Amino acid sequence: MARSIFGVVASSISLPKESILQVATRLHVFFQSMSKIDSCFCTPNFVGKNDHDLYELDVNNPNFINQLADLILKYAKGDISTHEKVNKPTVDFSRDFGFKTLFTIKNQSARLFSVFTNLGGDLGGGISLNTFNRDLNYDFNWYYSMLKGVVNQLDAGYGLVSFSSSSLNDEVVSLKVKFHLGWITYVSDTNPVKIPGDLPGLEYERDKKRRVHDYYA
Repeated sequence: MARSIFGVVASSISLPKESILQVATRLHVFFQSMSKIDSCFCTPNFVGKNDHDLYELDVNNPNFINQLADLILKYAKGDISTHEKVNKPTVDFSRDFGFKTLFTIKNQSARLFSVFTNLGGDLGGGISLNTFNRDLNYDFNWYYSMLKGVVNQLDAGYGLVSFSSSSLNDEVVSLKVKFHLGWITYVSDTNPVKIPGDLPGLEYERDKKRRVHDYYA
């Protein structure tokens, strides 16, 4: 078991540019997939202006996609009006740099995770999952399944499970490392940065369900 000091992050440059409605549809599939690993993802809370401005959604609700699309539009309208000069956008609106969303995942007594997404842009997208409660314990298989779920949803080129620490992130940025290795690391064969297949202390696994040369380490 591992304390909840890890975060899951993945990014992709292969996703198409998408409208608000298409982003909401993609997120519905994402949360459905995550809920099969951990049921707490069945009811993500969309974060509006702040942590107290929450909207609970249910992946089993047939109106999930429309509800989420309306929320994304509601909180993006001001920004769209400022940057794209569109005063009455609809859920069919798309933009070059996509749409950012934030969710909290809770159980009956406390917040467990935050899920940040940046999707719908013409340069791909990303999803990150971080924990609020470091007293929780999750085993390797839980993190492994979470990473696979995020990678599959994004058709990601890179993903990892690593320490969820702002100080570590700052250190990585200062070193100008493009792709650092985490506890678990995913690399696609489409990634321009190749990880050697014989690094000491690592175990490698090919993902046969995806491209032949994709692997986790």
